[in-house]
Amino acid sequence: MEQISRIKIALGEVDLNYFKRAFTDGKGGLWDSTGSLITDTIRNQRMRPAIAFYRNLLDDILKDLEEKGHSEGITAVNAAKDALRALDDVANRLYIILKATGPDGTEFLYYFREIDRSLKDYPELLKTFRDALEKVLPHVREDLEVEVNKMKVPLRLVIRELLEGLKDEVSGTKIPLEFVTTDLLDYRVEANWSLCNFPQDLNESALHVLRRYFWHDIDEASLSETMKNELDCLEKMITKVPEPHRAQLYEILRDVRTAFNSLAQKLKALRTSCARVIDDVERNRKSFSAAFSELNRMLSKAEKGLSDLKERISDLERVLPSSPPMKLCELLCFMFIAILAIHAFLHLAEDKDSRVKTRWNTALYSLAVAGTIMHQMWVLWGGGWNWHEDGTSDVLRNVWSVLGCLAPVAVELLNAGSIESGVYSLTVAGVSVASMCGQRLIQCEISWKQMCVFCAGNVLLAVACFSEPSKHPLLGTYGRCGMVCIGLIVLIALLLLVSYMYETDGEKASAGGSGAVVMNCLFVMSVAVTTFASWVSSRDYFMTYRRGTDDMTGTAAS
Repeated sequence: MEQISRIKIALGEVDLNYFKRAFTDGKGGLWDSTGSLITDTIRNQRMRPAIAFYRNLLDDILKDLEEKGHSEGITAVNAAKDALRALDDVANRLYIILKATGPDGTEFLYYFREIDRSLKDYPELLKTFRDALEKVLPHVREDLEVEVNKMKVPLRLVIRELLEGLKDEVSGTKIPLEFVTTDLLDYRVEANWSLCNFPQDLNESALHVLRRYFWHDIDEASLSETMKNELDCLEKMITKVPEPHRAQLYEILRDVRTAFNSLAQKLKALRTSCARVIDDVERNRKSFSAAFSELNRMLSKAEKGLSDLKERISDLERVLPSSPPMKLCELLCFMFIAILAIHAFLHLAEDKDSRVKTRWNTALYSLAVAGTIMHQMWVLWGGGWNWHEDGTSDVLRNVWSVLGCLAPVAVELLNAGSIESGVYSLTVAGVSVASMCGQRLIQCEISWKQMCVFCAGNVLLAVACFSEPSKHPLLGTYGRCGMVCIGLIVLIALLLLVSYMYETDGEKASAGGSGAVVMNCLFVMSVAVTTFASWVSSRDYFMTYRRGTDDMTGTAAS
């Protein structure tokens, strides 16, 4: 079913497995890039140099104080180093959790919880470190210098230029430790910027991860338009389904529409909530883990809605036939027309006793007989117009329609072998097509007008079977088989007309409950007429070709 296939393709493009996407998109996925963001941008490029800068600075101060035996200063420096280690632990803790967890569905929640914890703890830890530095500051000698870039510049000039010009970073001088330490309290040195801006950097990286994780690229408008168009087409097709099954299909279709409307609302709510929650985190410092949990709950609801919709689509596909009842009838009629064209071409292009003709006739005969038998076996085993009903009447109806369709073909088996007559092989193909089309018709609710056309076609075929070839000079050269072939061509043309009428106005003039009885009677009549036509053509072929061959064989033997 084309509509079902297109719906499945459209739904297949709706990717709500954000967790899987986070681990597969790009090089290693969002999780790996999250680790790289923390490791490179925050820990390596900013925090680690800043921590290392102050660790070295405090080591220099401690060394100087130890040389003088200044116990009070040493205690203050050790307290500052402990506070610095606490700051370092915050970054390391986040780094460790990124490296220690695996893809089990909880790592992003752990990550955002650690972000919240770090953002909560870090300001107090930074304040503790600054307080510790203030206690260290009185114990720092004014003539101490720290090497920045192997350049010696007047200290006060450097500090003045730093405060008035650079403001954001120190580059290429030796600066008194007292001024560097004091500068931390005023947020001037690059290392100081890294320490003081760590919460902002952490917040921005977490916002980036949150946006990437819930990046919503589903085009709800396009999806809604596709679903509406395809479901409308399916609804029109259901109007052509036999009445006993139509109500069931309408109910499933309503469930599909309800499930899709629910999914569309959930997708819209997810998109809106993503923008709102992320803006709330950015502006109001809302908890990252709370935001992630809220959006993840909405995502789970949308995933459940998508799964429910796919299940409803599967129910519809299971109950709906692979093709409308008349599609096979149309296909068979057009196939017969194509065979008729090839037949006419070979009749004009090849000699009467051509081997190509004989092989074509035999192949056409074999295809018609074997194809009909195989199709009926498929129908008998649940193929074709199968509604998956358990009713005994449906099973019996299926069985007797198969037997009725096989009856005309069974007669043709009497002439199995090499077929010399092109008219006879075409007649066998026509009988097969007419039988299978008649079988399809009893499964459809057709109008009285269509019934009349179908009945007229069978009457014309019956008339052709009883016509005397001698009274028709143009057709009589082909014998009774030729008359039957002409009747079948007319019948198949009328069947194509019935199929076309079904597609255009069959739903407007249903024959109703009594029409089902009439249609069954018409099918019995059709089976009787096509079986009789098959017997007439088979007997005529046998009398013309096989009997003459048998007589010649008997004469040669004697």
